[in-house]
Amino acid sequence: MAHLSPASLATLRRLSADERLEMESLLLAPLVKVLGELMAEPSVVVGHLVPETEDGGAPHAFQTEIPDGSWRDLVAVVSTSRARSLVRRGAAAARPFDVVLDLSQAGEDHGPAGPVTLSADTALQVVLVTGDRPALHLHHRTHLVDADYPRRIGGYFRTALDHLATSLDAGHRELELPSEQEREHHLHGLAGPTVPLPDAMFPELFEARVLAHPDAVAVKRVR
Repeated sequence: MAHLSPASLATLRRLSADERLEMESLLLAPLVKVLGELMAEPSVVVGHLVPETEDGGAPHAFQTEIPDGSWRDLVAVVSTSRARSLVRRGAAAARPFDVVLDLSQAGEDHGPAGPVTLSADTALQVVLVTGDRPALHLHHRTHLVDADYPRRIGGYFRTALDHLATSLDAGHRELELPSEQEREHHLHGLAGPTVPLPDAMFPELFEARVLAHPDAVAVKRVR
């Protein structure tokens, strides 16, 4: 669970009222931003749970592009995509989703009372609560997603939400997720031990290998 800033959510409520923007689209925009960064994709497709559905609480497909520009631009695209997905939700309710965004409890004070039962195809379900105890509750399949992954997503969302609340007209690309420190860790910290290179060049190493194993096959083509 990742606790969210009540001040940032209060700012979003003011923006929703002053700018006539849907609160749900303001909440979805940073979630879309985070998923797009993690997937390295210009668009995302996820399952979406909304309040007061007539389909038994089944998630419907939510697909949206992630445009360049400001948070305002992203919110506008998300709002259009959300309206389109709501119109089509009846036809997409049975579709399996790796990731489900659950905003059906957004106005509640608490998250799910007990364990969330994930569908067979869902690896991660994100439940957003924005009441007196705002938080992002993340439920995952432990054999597919390790415990650190949901924690990181929660931190990314909190950072993105605060960035949007600070300035709706700021470029959302200005916010880099993951952080530079985490990129460094994945690129270099997880690369394994440093192995010193030999003094000889490759042709010399190849020649020495041939002399040591003259009957070995050097190259084999498999068709």
